[in-house]
Amino acid sequence: MISIAMPSSPSSLAPRTPRALDLRYRLFMAGAGLVDLLFTGAYLAVAGIGAAPLAMLALDLAVFMALNATAAGLLFAPVRAALEGRAPVRRAYRRLNRLPLYSGLWVFVIGFAYAAWVFASGAYVYDETLLGVLSPSYKARALAWYALVYATYFALYAAFAANDCARLARRALAALGPDSAPRPRELDGHLVPRLWLALAMLAILPPLIIVMDLTAFAPLRRVQGLSTEDVIILDLLATLAAGGLAAVFAARQISEPLDQLEQAVTRIARGRYGEPAPVLGDDELGRLTLHVNHMSEGLREREVIRREFGRFVSPEIASRILDDALNEAPEAAAHELRDTTILFSDLKGFTTLAEKLPPESMIELMNRYFRIIDETIRAHGGMIHSFIGDAVHASFNFADDCPGHAARALAAALAIQARLDAARFAGGETMHTRIGVHTGPVAAAAVGSEERMNYAMFGDAVNVAMRIEQLNKDKGTRVLASSETVAACGPEDRLRLGLRALGEVRLRGRVSPIRIYEVGAGARA
Repeated sequence: MISIAMPSSPSSLAPRTPRALDLRYRLFMAGAGLVDLLFTGAYLAVAGIGAAPLAMLALDLAVFMALNATAAGLLFAPVRAALEGRAPVRRAYRRLNRLPLYSGLWVFVIGFAYAAWVFASGAYVYDETLLGVLSPSYKARALAWYALVYATYFALYAAFAANDCARLARRALAALGPDSAPRPRELDGHLVPRLWLALAMLAILPPLIIVMDLTAFAPLRRVQGLSTEDVIILDLLATLAAGGLAAVFAARQISEPLDQLEQAVTRIARGRYGEPAPVLGDDELGRLTLHVNHMSEGLREREVIRREFGRFVSPEIASRILDDALNEAPEAAAHELRDTTILFSDLKGFTTLAEKLPPESMIELMNRYFRIIDETIRAHGGMIHSFIGDAVHASFNFADDCPGHAARALAAALAIQARLDAARFAGGETMHTRIGVHTGPVAAAAVGSEERMNYAMFGDAVNVAMRIEQLNKDKGTRVLASSETVAACGPEDRLRLGLRALGEVRLRGRVSPIRIYEVGAGARA
């Protein structure tokens, strides 16, 4: 199983340390006081009340903000401890999942008490005489109503702010390493119900406040020095402020995860599978991100398998085997007959070299020898099927279409000889190889037992090519080709390749004779 590490560096907009994240959350929670400050400022401006109550309001507001900041430190403690390596990461994820709820509940309770205290203190009373006319039960109902309204707005802000901070904390947790990524069962939230709840509150609460201010609590508003027009303006300003804050946080909750997903999918499309998107939430977008990351990991594993497998068989065959295994290619394709040119190469004097050189030098020599052959075969459009001891089995026009494959195979054979002639190997050794080439129909398939399989090529053309290569030793040649291969070459190719007819020969194990040609006539072993 190949693990994928999350990106080691967070976004440039994200705090980089546990302390910075903790401070950000504290400030956001204390920021509920700024919501109250907006409401209070709007009221003072609309009502035209002077500076008399400001000192008391400032003190009450400072206490409210301090209480929220202190509670934020306690609520965020498990997350900070996990980021600092002092607590389990899983505990931190559980806390982050509940952080918006806990934050909203805390701020609602403290906000209710704070608003009730401020209203009961008479800070917003414009006319004491009119206040005395109102009954105690009416004033109690009004106090409870306005405390509830303020606390609801505070809680809505706190839940969105906590969710915003939780998103950054998730990024920081995931950056700790692969084992710190969230697990599926830790992403059990739902985005749509949360948004519906917020939208319902913003859609229902503002008009309800206006209706209540103009009907049931109109006498209290007059006590506060507000006319009907003032009440409407004040309530609209409060609605715009609360709605604006909610819109900003809601947009961030959706837009950033979607942006990260888009970037991750773009990386996958470009073949960059090791850079998954950070999971920023516990909702549907978080789960979708996790699935995309798992898909990226699976694609990376497959690519690694394909690449490593391609070091033992050709990449083309590796792709075909993997596609068959994944049911991406029809089974019949594995047995499809193709007109293919087969090339066999066998190293001359291998036994003598193995006797002269130490094993480590022999390994170095053979690797370089095989590399020369592989590079040359590929440069001419062919592929290596297997290395059999010191022999090489290659083909042209098998896995992929290769126009002019017969001429390409013969050109590759001559190019191999030229490169080997110019090369000097370990200890100044020279290396020579004998090559046989034949063209005919072949098929390939994975064969073997349930425990051990081999991808082999079948057809008489394979045996003929191997036997032709062996004839080089008897004929004193370096490259031989069958008449079928020569006939598949164009007239210009036949002239360029320097062909010399050697007549008919009878190959061991075959009844019918074949005609063979020396390729690159004049080059003797």
